[in-house]
Amino acid sequence: MIMRFELMNKYQTFRFPNGERYGLLVDGVSSEPLIYQNLYTTIHHRNKSDSINTIRSVYGVLGFFTELCRLLGIDIEDRFRAGDLLTGSEIESIALWSKKPKVELSKAENVERVNNVVPINLRKIELARYTVVVDEDLVEANTTYNRLTVIAQYVTWLANTISPASHKAISRMTNSIINHRPVKMSSSSGKEPFKSLEKDQKTRLLEMIEPDSVDNPWKNEAVRYRNRLIIHILMYVGCRKGELLSLKATDLDPGKKAICIRRDADNPDDPRTNPALVKTLSRDVEIPDELYLMIEEYIIKYRSKVKGVNKCPYLFVSHQNGASVAMPLSHSAVDKIFGILAKTLGFSVHPHALRHTWNDDFSEQVEPFLSSGEMSESEVEDLRSYIMGWKEDSGTARTYTKRYQQKKAMKFGLHLQKKIRDADKDRIEIKNMDVPF
Repeated sequence: MIMRFELMNKYQTFRFPNGERYGLLVDGVSSEPLIYQNLYTTIHHRNKSDSINTIRSVYGVLGFFTELCRLLGIDIEDRFRAGDLLTGSEIESIALWSKKPKVELSKAENVERVNNVVPINLRKIELARYTVVVDEDLVEANTTYNRLTVIAQYVTWLANTISPASHKAISRMTNSIINHRPVKMSSSSGKEPFKSLEKDQKTRLLEMIEPDSVDNPWKNEAVRYRNRLIIHILMYVGCRKGELLSLKATDLDPGKKAICIRRDADNPDDPRTNPALVKTLSRDVEIPDELYLMIEEYIIKYRSKVKGVNKCPYLFVSHQNGASVAMPLSHSAVDKIFGILAKTLGFSVHPHALRHTWNDDFSEQVEPFLSSGEMSESEVEDLRSYIMGWKEDSGTARTYTKRYQQKKAMKFGLHLQKKIRDADKDRIEIKNMDVPF
């Protein structure tokens, strides 16, 4: 029997009449909204116009923290009302658990539920066993950092809202949580979740997704053409997954052969529970004739055949057999596409990895212009920022430039080491030849 481990708190989404999507954190048993968690998120995130993805992320941490308090026997609201703040050892446990995957918390909760008739001292020993074990499978340092940041912000707000404790005591508690955060790793200093593709990997991917390729993993012809187009847009436009899914069939400019990427949050016409969001600036990106014709071919030959597609404005739709209404492609559907690609290719490939690949290719292509003086570094960064949809002077373009330079330096360093090592080996061999026997 396969055991499933799930957190008890649930995140539920709904939509206001104006199209705005929002969510609430509810108790998984009673389905009652969790008052303070929802109030905090509404005040500090929804009312500040944070995106639904940011709000969902905050709720994820608050749900994790609420379950953790339940597991550790901390009734945080009653404690705070009594002026009793988190202790040093409790903060230590919270920090330790924040390094673990959610499934570990779910497993420990399952043990607690199964053994809920055990005397309290044994229960604490059992929970302590989960607290002190050092797992090899830990979450990324940035995940721990973000969890503890949200937890610190929430407990500070909660204490200031309901606790008679002094501001000084609350500040000490906050600082203690903050001080337990790990060093936040920059994208250029540590392990990256989405590496750009190597040249041979890129070639294999492009060859495999051709509709007539024998290695193409999809049987349906329309799906083959759609998925090839998805890869080509991500690869050659460098857009995000959310931007890809937000593209409409009318977002093509035939005059200048460009894709129009537009911010369109809270669109009431988007039926997806997890909407397609454009995190970057709106922009028009010119595309080569071949890609433009590829888009036209998909729209005319395949998309147009989907039942009810005239009522669905989005470019990419589901081609599921038997569907009674055209539905825009979902985030999970794109993730499934890339999961199949990774399994077939034998190496990791992800939508955001193609964005990194675009940036590496861009750096390589503009390098001669930089070397010749035809373009300055600031001009290159401005151009990259526009195509990627970043704000000018945001520093993001500079990050990608540094990443490319670092990658190039590492390859050159390896080449240099090899040359030095080969030269040393040659000298040793010559010296040995001169030794008389």
